[in-house]
Amino acid sequence: MAQKMLMLIPWFVMAAIVGLPALCVVLYRRKRLGACLLCSHLWCMIASCLVGMFLLHTAQRQPQRADNADKANKLLQTCQTLRAGKVEESQMLLDDHLAGALYRTAYNVPDARMGELDSDVLSVWQQAKEYYDTYDVNEPYVGSMVARVCAKLVHVPWSETQLAIKKFEQTYRNGEPTPAPPINVKSWIGRPLSSGTLAGKVVLLDFWNTRCGPCVKAHPDLQRIHETYRDRGLVVIACAGGDEKETAQYLQKHGYTFAAGMVTRQTYLDYAIRANPTYFLIDRQGRLAWGPEHRLPTEDELAELLEASR
Repeated sequence: MAQKMLMLIPWFVMAAIVGLPALCVVLYRRKRLGACLLCSHLWCMIASCLVGMFLLHTAQRQPQRADNADKANKLLQTCQTLRAGKVEESQMLLDDHLAGALYRTAYNVPDARMGELDSDVLSVWQQAKEYYDTYDVNEPYVGSMVARVCAKLVHVPWSETQLAIKKFEQTYRNGEPTPAPPINVKSWIGRPLSSGTLAGKVVLLDFWNTRCGPCVKAHPDLQRIHETYRDRGLVVIACAGGDEKETAQYLQKHGYTFAAGMVTRQTYLDYAIRANPTYFLIDRQGRLAWGPEHRLPTEDELAELLEASR
């Protein structure tokens, strides 16, 4: 209701601008000079407010235009250097442009309060922290914003997901067979699986949700893998996130028979899930043998693991 009223305000203003002069003429002809004077003053006030708002808007747009022109100029320089084949120089220009844009989102925030930023802004800073931690970002020239951004990044906390990814990489990227994290299922959709059911089996995990297009597109192939290899010791578990009712309706509608359950957020963290779909294979000894991957395993990869684990 309030939103509808706000949408009507411009129409009321336009009606007042057009209608008040006409009303003044009528009142003047009827010799109601006091009312005529009041209406004319009201019209002048409305017109003055509109002119003031226009001038204020114009004044505010000028710095924005200059700022956007500066951004466009920097991007133009980057495009020119890229087309000239100067990739390294282009990367440095982009890094400085990123630093400038990032710094403007928190230039007035004390370093000690960087962790208290609005969640959306903090998320961008955390992604930038990971970017600067991954790549060697050099300052392109004197006066670059990179140094100021790096000074603030020191005070930006790692996100829960980033910490989980770091822990996962330290645990599973060393090449040694390591027990897979536990699969904590809040509720099974259909027949539940017990830990005893998984003993001595090769387990294919699919982290997904119903709003993920690539996840849904891959499910017919996942069903085929389930039907082809279940008698050879493979168990497929669709580890779902999102809405349980929607997930159950989706699985029932398509007649998928592989095991599926709503997993906990901790499971997503333990497996360091960045995006859906993500797939893993666990061998018969309960060790993480393959993944994370964003594609289903090939028949050769499945057969090799099923035979090697016997």
